[in-house]
Amino acid sequence: MVVNTPLVVAAANISADICRCIAFNSETLISEQVLHLLFHCPLQQFRRFAVCLWTFYSSSSSFSSGEDDSQHSD
Repeated sequence: MVVNTPLVVAAANISADICRCIAFNSETLISEQVLHLLFHCPLQQFRRFAVCLWTFYSSSSSFSSGEDDSQHSD
């Protein structure tokens, strides 16, 4: 996927300006903060979710394979 970086930065700046106007907040966010809020925070939550799923499926498969081995050895 090709992303036009100047376009993303411009969209982030416009979005921050609109949100600031709606919230009646005069504090400006620098573009790094906006990009951090838009990309880093959601991706961090997605990473946590992926690790949770990976742990769940890897631990459930090891338990089921352990039970199968004990049933066949008797």
